[in-house]
Amino acid sequence: MTQGTDDLTLRTLVKKLRSSKFVVPETLVGKGVEMAAVEIEKLINAREEDVANFIRNTERMLKE
Repeated sequence: MTQGTDDLTLRTLVKKLRSSKFVVPETLVGKGVEMAAVEIEKLINAREEDVANFIRNTERMLKE
């Protein structure tokens, strides 16, 4: 799978998350879905180093 294919798959996921009929944006779940979509979009545009930093920071937050 190429990087372009990965990006297309992630963009499709973001589109599906945002268009979900099961999530009302004003709810806590809806806000969580939107935050996930934003983070996925950031990763699509990020450099490899940024992705590694994101993973490290996420792991650190999960340990706290």
